[in-house]
Order: sequence, then C-alpha cells, then structure tokens
Amino acid sequence: MNIISRKAEIFSEDYSVYYQQIYSYVKSKIKDSAIVDDLIQEIFIRYYNTFENAANKKSWLYGIAKNVLSNHHRKKRTEHLPEELISKKKSRLSADGNINYIILQEAIESIKDCMDKTVFEHIVFMGYSHNETGSLLNYPQHSVKYRFHRALKQVRNYLHLKGIDEISDLL
Repeated sequence: MNIISRKAEIFSEDYSVYYQQIYSYVKSKIKDSAIVDDLIQEIFIRYYNTFENAANKKSWLYGIAKNVLSNHHRKKRTEHLPEELISKKKSRLSADGNINYIILQEAIESIKDCMDKTVFEHIVFMGYSHNETGSLLNYPQHSVKYRFHRALKQVRNYLHLKGIDEISDLL
C-alpha cells in the first residue's frame, strides 16, 4: 500500500470516528446548518493536511474547530463594521510605515503557544474583552487572562530585544 492511500485510509477512519462529535460541537456554537456544513468541511480539510503531526487526534481536531469557529466569528463581526472603520484599524497598525507592522508581526510570531497567540490576537487586534474571548474559544476567563499575560510577556521580551519599550510605540 502506498503512502498516499494509507494516509487517506487513516483519515477516513478518523473522519468516521470524530465526525459526529465535531459536528455536534460546531452545531452547538452555530445554528445555521449550511454554515455548520461549510465549517465542518474546512475543519476536516485542515485536519487532513496536518493530522500526521497530531499526538492526540481528538484534541487536534477540537483545536482546529476552535480556530475555525474563531475565524468565522471574527469574519462575521467585521462584516458588520463600516469599511472606513476597518481601514482605520488596519492603517493604525502601519501608520509609521511597514517596518512597524513587520516588527509587530515578528513579535506575535515569537509567541510559542498557538492558543496564547490566538488569545492575544483576539484581545489586542480584534478588540474582544477577556470574557468575550473566553466565550469564543470556550475557555474560562482565568485561563484567558493567564494566556494573554503570558503572550504579552513574550511579545514585550521580543520588542525589548529590538530596542522597543512598549507595543504602543509601534501603534
């Protein structure tokens, strides 16, 4: 059996085992069945492309589902904002040129934990409160606060190495 067909076989088994659980999870967060179907498809495509790296497949799938749901909520939230407001928010990040934006992106990439990075982005860039972020990501508020402060410390350390005292110096 070649590698590609073995990968497809393993994926098919995982899909059979986890589909209903992931579907129920997404359905509990989104009521529109058509949107749920689209999100489920995206979740399993991402899973297919990455599941070989997963130590715990179920946790990996739920992590992907949380990220896809988070992206969906963010997109849905910004769809209702006037274009003028969205462009102001984006231009604020690069007001002093692209170098500030690049440094900020590098600082964010320095955050080691994927969920810490997600929490940080929700709070800093999307404007969600700790409470809203917890609700979106299905985390208790104390975990959100902990993850945010841990991420903030990593960003500050990175910026300090670059000679920048505060994030606000870039904004």
